Amino acid sequence: MYYLSKCLELTGLCVIGSGMINNFPKLMNPKWLLVGGIVFAMGWVIEKYILK
Repeated sequence: MYYLSKCLELTGLCVIGSGMINNFPKLMNPKWLLVGGIVFAMGWVIEKYILK
């Protein structure tokens, strides 16, 4: 479970980072930010509340 939460957090950060890099001169697509934030938050919630 710990590794699953860390993988979800890493995936969320990678989605946000790739969205920023793909649209660099412009702002990133808000949908990618939302998806990355949700995936990161799922990993964080698993680590914070389920594992402790």
